[in-house]
Parts: sequence; C-alpha cells; structure tokens
Amino acid sequence: MKDDIFDVIVVGSGVGGLAAATAASKAKAKTLILEAMPFVGGYINPYTVKGYSFDTGLHYLGELGENGSFRKRLEKLGIWEMVDFIEINPDCIGKYHFNGKVFCLPKGIDNFKKRLFTMFPDEKNAVEALIGLLKDIQKASSIGAKGPKNPEFAKYMPFFMKLMKKSYGQLIDEITNNQELKYIFSIMSGEAGLPPDRASAFTALILLHYLEGGYYPKGGSGALRDAFINAIKENGGIIKTSHRVIKICKSSGLFKVLTEKGEFSSKNVISDVDPQLTFTQLLDEKINIESLKKKALKLQPSIGSFYAFLVTDLNLEQLGFGDFNLTHTDTLDLNEAFDEWDEFKNFFLTVPTLKDKNCACAPKNYHTIEVISMAPFEPFQKWANKPPRQRGDDYLKLKLSLGDRLLTKVEKYIPNLRKHLIFKDFATPLSNLFWVNAPFGGDYGPNQTPSQMGPGRFPIKTKVEGLYLCGAGTLAGGISPSIASGDIAASLALKES
Repeated sequence: MKDDIFDVIVVGSGVGGLAAATAASKAKAKTLILEAMPFVGGYINPYTVKGYSFDTGLHYLGELGENGSFRKRLEKLGIWEMVDFIEINPDCIGKYHFNGKVFCLPKGIDNFKKRLFTMFPDEKNAVEALIGLLKDIQKASSIGAKGPKNPEFAKYMPFFMKLMKKSYGQLIDEITNNQELKYIFSIMSGEAGLPPDRASAFTALILLHYLEGGYYPKGGSGALRDAFINAIKENGGIIKTSHRVIKICKSSGLFKVLTEKGEFSSKNVISDVDPQLTFTQLLDEKINIESLKKKALKLQPSIGSFYAFLVTDLNLEQLGFGDFNLTHTDTLDLNEAFDEWDEFKNFFLTVPTLKDKNCACAPKNYHTIEVISMAPFEPFQKWANKPPRQRGDDYLKLKLSLGDRLLTKVEKYIPNLRKHLIFKDFATPLSNLFWVNAPFGGDYGPNQTPSQMGPGRFPIKTKVEGLYLCGAGTLAGGISPSIASGDIAASLALKES
C-alpha cells in the first residue's frame, strides 16, 4: 500500500472515534483521525477556563470491577492500564432526593434489593418482579447482540420484540402502582435523555451498568481522553485536528476524504459523526444509499442540557457532600420534569473535587461543581448560527436568568452558594451543537425511544462497502456503548479488508 494511503480513516474524535482509532492502530493498521475542532475527545474533552477544569460528558462510569464488561473492553484496547479509576463509595454511588425522601444507590443488585425491601416493606413482590425485569432485559440484550444464530435467540424472541415496542415506563407500570418505587427504578432513564414513559426499555441497562459500581477516572474525563490519544500515537496512528471533513467520496476502490485543508485516501472509513450528518451532508451522492439517507432524515435527536459550571470556596464535606452524585427531583412525574424543563424540577449535581481529591481541576480548598438539567434546543434556536461569545445580550440574559433559577434550587443543598462562588458559567444545547457538532445540541445522539433503538438505530457495518459507523448513533448513547461501537467498527473494517 502506498505511503499516502491509509488503512483506516476515522472521521470525528468523539470517544467512539478514539476507540476505533485505538483498535485499528493497535492492530498495526495505518490509521488517521480527522477532527474538525482544535481539540479531540468530544464529550470527554473537559471544559478548561481560568485554571479550572470541568467534565462535560463523563461524570462516572460503571462495569469497571474485576469482571466488568466495560473493564474488559478497556483492557482489550490497552486503555485500562493507562488510567487509574477511583471507585465511588459503594454504599452510596448516587443520592436521590425526591418527595421529601432520600435513597442511596448501593453497589450490587442484592444490596439494592435489600435497601428497597427496607424502604418499601409492603412492595417486596414488586421489587422482586422489577429486579427480575432488569435481569431479563439484560439477558435479552446480550442474546440479541449475538444475533439469530445464538441457540437461545428463538426462546427470547417474543420478549425481545416486546422490549422493542414498549417504553421502559410501560413495563414498570405493568408491575407496580407505587410511584416512589417507580421513580427509583426509572430515574436513570434521564441519563438517556428521556423520561421513562418515552424511553426505550433498553435504557434499563443504565441502572444495571451502575449497580456494578461507580468509578471516576483520576484526573477527570481528560485523563481518559489522553489515554486514548497516547495509545493511538504509540501505535503509529495520526491525529489531525482543525481538519473539518466536508465530503466523503470513493474512486477506484478507495475513499477520498476531503477536508478544508486537503484530501486523504483510505480503503476504509469509520464515521464517528452522527448518522444524520454522515448520510445527509458528508457522503457523496454517488455512493450514498437512498434508504439510509431517508432513515437519517427521519431521525429524532435527543434532548440537550443546561449546564452550570461552578467553583466555590465552601467546605462541601462539612455540608454533607461526598463523592456521590446527587439527583434532585421536585415531582415523581418525570414527564412533567422534562416538559417544564426551565423550572429545573430535575437536575444532576456532582463534585469532581470530592471524587478525585488530588485533581488539578481547581486550587486547593476550592471545589468544582457541575450541575446538569435537560434542556430542549428550540428556546435557543435563533442563536444557533452564531459562534460562542457572539450571540448577543439577549442570549446572555436568558442564560443568566436560567442559571440564577437553577442556583436557587441548588442552594437547597448548598446554602449561600451564590455568596461563595469564585467562578460560574452556564452552557446550553448550543455548546453541544458548536463544539461537538451534535444535531440540535443533543446529548445522546438519536433519541433513545423504542422506535430508535435496536433496528431503529444504525448498523456499524453499512451498505456502503468499506464505510462503518461508530458512536451514539449505533448501539446506544453514552460512553460505554460508544467505545464498544468504535472497537467493533475497527474490528469489522480490518477483518473485511
């Protein structure tokens, strides 16, 4: 193969793209990443400002214990040895505040069950049934991923089809009428960007993911990003930032990837760009597949977020904070919390400086705080075509007004926070749109509704020979599924070359 022709070009350097490039370069394939932004990592690239560092898309990870599936994936990629993961207190990975009550999510499904038995002594049958549902979803998902040749596929097919048609909320409703119990089992659907009544049943896997323990990379999300970068470079891979891809063509059996700074050739292309953009903007019409283009045009994007990035000199440990993540909800009706998003009836709060007490994300005796609440794209749409810091006073006023409203809610847990803020900044879905090229500023790729999971999402191997996909548009949204998709995409590309 000529020196100027790559085995694999990866378009986009989100965590899926980084995983794909790591797997390909580790297999000794000549690998190139092309990234539009001046930095790599997508949602695992931290927001760094004035000496402070904040995580934008990675706040904790699961399945990293000794036999955890995510750990095995990182081991396979050679990443595990390059990152130190700190385990969050297994007695309280997440603290849920709702209806005047508090529930701490523990590590281990048996501990989870015991804690629920204590809180809901009259709902033991429902608890058993709900945990059985989680296990069945996990089993069906595992079997479905192996395909119809799996001998158990036919046995699980009816249940699998039920999961494809129903929301997670509908399945829970079939088991219990206890609203508080429903809340505990369904609150993590918010981490898929949807309330349970709209979320695919497969979002139940998020809860199972964290029931195996919560972990945080020492050094924050940037440490995981740097591990991938170092692995790619050590294996001879090349990363080119500020190389926005404008077209993917094919000629004489080779892909021609055109960027604003030049053209690159490769036998295989792995796109970590959202499928909607890949098939409607990047792929040349001569090689595009009409059915995939139509499917991409119909995709409904996931919701975005309103972020608060804060630094305080308060002693948060004296206020009862630890390494746990805090979730606040005003209402047990999570649909209401999503619909009335600007009232901040539901938000997630985490303190990275208590998860990694020696982090360089803030000076000693200061704490960084990240608060996240769901936010739709539409209220900010009229400023979408303008770059950051150039959206005008009206946009700034809206951000500050929303931020002030959110801080009022946060001060329930951190009294007088406003008086002890050293730094504050707020971000909207427009940040996702600009910095990550996420359609409509969505956090999780295509919306994870029943119709957009499984076959409703995009296959890693496309009908365009030599073109593969990875990232949130394939298996599911989130760090772990995106990394898995990148690893699989590289394996398929090199196997079929």
